[in-house]
Amino acid sequence: MTASQVMVKFMELVALVGDSHTTVQQTTSTSMLPFSLFNFSSGIFVISSTPEFRFLIGQRLIEINGYPIASVMERYREIIPHENEYWVSYQFPKYLKNLNLMYGLGLNQDNRENRFMFQNSQGGVQEIRISSGTEVEDTVFFSKVGEEVPLFLRNQSENYWYEYLSKNHTLYFKYNRCLEMKGKSIANITDMIMDDLKKREVRKVVFDLRFNEGGRSDLLEPLIEELRFNQSSQFKVYVIINNGTFSAGVSTAISLKNKLNGILVGEPTGGKPDSFGNVASFVLPNTKLMISYPTRKLHFIGNENMTSLYPDIPLALDIEDLLHGTDNAMQYILSTY
Repeated sequence: MTASQVMVKFMELVALVGDSHTTVQQTTSTSMLPFSLFNFSSGIFVISSTPEFRFLIGQRLIEINGYPIASVMERYREIIPHENEYWVSYQFPKYLKNLNLMYGLGLNQDNRENRFMFQNSQGGVQEIRISSGTEVEDTVFFSKVGEEVPLFLRNQSENYWYEYLSKNHTLYFKYNRCLEMKGKSIANITDMIMDDLKKREVRKVVFDLRFNEGGRSDLLEPLIEELRFNQSSQFKVYVIINNGTFSAGVSTAISLKNKLNGILVGEPTGGKPDSFGNVASFVLPNTKLMISYPTRKLHFIGNENMTSLYPDIPLALDIEDLLHGTDNAMQYILSTY
């Protein structure tokens, strides 16, 4: 077996556990796609790329190496650890980035060029060939797709940031990762937000947890407690979630809903509310593959049968939002009274 086939077989075995935190960490690959994809409700589209392939942004992927994209996703499903289908939907485009997995899965048995078939908005179809040794710098998860950049696409390198939207009397908090930032602690951010609440007219507070894959589940608790202590009829709390909200991102959403009466907007989470956590890892001695595994069962809602946290207001992000620089979740929230 080749190294790619060995890695895929280990991934298949580990995925059988049925736990999203029990994973085989993918090894660094020199064979990477020069573009990134995202799974929208209307299909899988290119959302960022290297300059050479920028013309693909906004086009829908319909076929790989002669296989319809739906059948390709079914094959990848066997190597993606998951507890619900939303996490498979979210992770699948990320797994496609590593071309070695395609060889290991038998979707390119000769280890030659990969043929990607795309369809544009007018229905036209074109084939793009990517060689097996393509080396690219990792592209930004979401690039500037439309003329305007929605709030949730800004400052992606920061774990958290906030902005006061004076026109809408709304305080917007983007929570990208549940990890403390050097020189910008949660304690400092909490003080700044509470100061703004005193000085400004705030009618809504929005916590955007889309694409937050976790970290420390208790990191935002000081801010949540301060808001709960000072909450009045002056402001409503909204929490935006999607398939990329996972682990500590999910537990934070639950805390915001329970403690601040937060209204969940968006899509079901990729993470299960009551799941395992506190991840550790070990390295297999011969293949050097790293296996991550959880060490503790976490109970946030006390319902084992609930595999996802579902929104109160279902709103799916679509490619058209990005192409036009809009965000239907924020549009909904800002339009409510």
